[in-house]
Amino acid sequence: MAMEKVRIVSIHSEGKALEWFQGYETSVKELNWNTFTADVIV
Repeated sequence: MAMEKVRIVSIHSEGKALEWFQGYETSVKELNWNTFTADVIV
């Protein structure tokens, strides 16, 4: 379920948010919802 949330974020992102997400996705070793939300908040 958590990975599904990350996938939904990527589908609904556009512009600079999508560019950021794509870079983030490639730079994180293990992408998961808890890490993603913590990194977005910072």
